[in-house]
Amino acid sequence: MKRNRQVQLYLAMTLISLILGLVGSEIMIRAYIAFKDPYVFTVKPVDTKASLATYSISHWEFDKDFGYVYPPKRKIDLTMLADGLVRGCAVLDVINSDGNIGPEQPDYKDAEIKIAVFGDSWAAFHVNGRNWPQALQDELQKRLNKKVRVINFGRDGYGVLQMVTLARAKLKEFKPDLALITFITDDIDRDRFWRTAVVKNGEDRVLTTLDPDPNPPLNRAADTFLLHPGATYDWCTRTQGKRDQVVEEIEDKYARYISAVMEDRAETVSIFTFRHSFLYNLIVHRNAVHSIFRNYKNPQNPRITELTYNEIPGFVDEIKDLNSIGVPWQLVHLAFYPEVKDGTEYLLTPAREKLLQSLESIANHKALQTLDYVTLPVEKPERMNVTEVNFHPSLWGMEFYAQAVSKMIIEQGLIKP
Repeated sequence: MKRNRQVQLYLAMTLISLILGLVGSEIMIRAYIAFKDPYVFTVKPVDTKASLATYSISHWEFDKDFGYVYPPKRKIDLTMLADGLVRGCAVLDVINSDGNIGPEQPDYKDAEIKIAVFGDSWAAFHVNGRNWPQALQDELQKRLNKKVRVINFGRDGYGVLQMVTLARAKLKEFKPDLALITFITDDIDRDRFWRTAVVKNGEDRVLTTLDPDPNPPLNRAADTFLLHPGATYDWCTRTQGKRDQVVEEIEDKYARYISAVMEDRAETVSIFTFRHSFLYNLIVHRNAVHSIFRNYKNPQNPRITELTYNEIPGFVDEIKDLNSIGVPWQLVHLAFYPEVKDGTEYLLTPAREKLLQSLESIANHKALQTLDYVTLPVEKPERMNVTEVNFHPSLWGMEFYAQAVSKMIIEQGLIKP
């Protein structure tokens, strides 16, 4: 009996010590985050006089399989506001009849070399209607002296998961000679998402959601972009440098939507929150603030929680199906400005590194790397960026990627000469 009590006492003391240790570690992690990066626990007030962009109609439509589609041939009026005034107007006319970003390719079937590029906003991003897959087409034609056509299946926000899903469908339809699945480091752990244009409480909204639901509840979605049907190009040009009721309605919509997000985030990011454990995040996700930024940024770029691609339901079968189509395909990593500046192909977290290794293992080939096909160091690498704070490719950056990828294709023998 005495021995049993000693064992029970020992176990109780061990359990209490463990609990105290975990609580102490949790407190220390929170204190460290607050000291190192106090902005993590800061919720800034909504600034309705900040620079705002508004579409007259959604750039996206819901699709259960692909997350969303670009509506073919859709023209979108874009209005830019700053300091409470209309400051810029444009018409976006970059979605072609196939629902891709870029010019029409009516002679695609007659091309000597056909290539399909899958990617995220790096491929979908355009400057004056031009994107890097177009630059790749021009570069390959120049190098090979052949008629080359590159179809751009870039989709903003996509990660590798959705690129593979889209590739499985489009390769069967377009039957190119080569497919490139191009990704930046941030794409490695992006999870699936859906976008949908809806009317909520009488207002046009375009939402990004975690669920394949064309009309999701607002607690499972967030606004992707501001919409106002009155913000037409004609209205915008008439209201340049001015403000009116439409401007006020846009600012009001922005303030209401952002305030709702911030109210939810205020509870989530509190150093005293009981909604999640920073210690748990650090151990499981290798990122102490995973819960904060998963909840806050989830609508735009939800993150994979599995440690390897093998653990993601259905992904291995998708790769097998992709291989069965008979179109050769290649993973291509596009190093972006911080990586190019440092001369390092990947700036990876341990979690992303593990995901990348599993991806390459399932694909049965390593991703080709940008910096293996450029001269280092790259002179003035900041030229890659469209602006100082936007690292999407500038026109120079598009040529940079086009030259590197064309060199990959030729030197690796990915297409027949």
